[in-house]
Amino acid sequence: QRLSISMLTSGELTGIERGETHLARMLETNSQAIKIVRAVADELRPSPLNMDVAFAVEWIVDDFHAKTQIFCDLSLPEEAVTLDHNTTNLLYRVLREALKNIVQHAAATQVTVSLTPVVDAYLLEVRDNGKGFDPNTRHDQKFGLLYIQERVHSVGGEVVVLSQPGQGTLIEARFPRTPTQTQSAEFGAEWAH
Repeated sequence: QRLSISMLTSGELTGIERGETHLARMLETNSQAIKIVRAVADELRPSPLNMDVAFAVEWIVDDFHAKTQIFCDLSLPEEAVTLDHNTTNLLYRVLREALKNIVQHAAATQVTVSLTPVVDAYLLEVRDNGKGFDPNTRHDQKFGLLYIQERVHSVGGEVVVLSQPGQGTLIEARFPRTPTQTQSAEFGAEWAH
């Protein structure tokens, strides 16, 4: 990169065409570097974590649709979503894992995501019209579901998974507005690094 720039500025290149070729290569290299930096930054500290909860859910769903072209219907509450920082991070991770499972296992063409306020919690529902599975048999998809269950339980929440072969899958994750104190602290320590 530096060599290309120095060659352009030093006048060692002659002819507009040679200069344009080097400039095009430099722009492509810059573009690839920016993509890599964004991908690494997203993995280290996903940008939705700095957003309002409902806006973050919308961002995740839009990103999912843009990357997969799977139609996704989204329903969010009109009221502001109030969750502590750890539970917000958890909700983000659980939604990402649920959508990742759909891409890897469901062969779905349509997904519905909703976040609904209930008595003392928020209910996140992720439904797909994919091939489904028998929850009583061993399945690769269960590793992702186990991850979701463990994370939601870590803040005193609950998870229900409903699925049948050929009938799609519904994941319901209930996030308490006030998480269990000791479990929440444990989760916070785990994601602090």
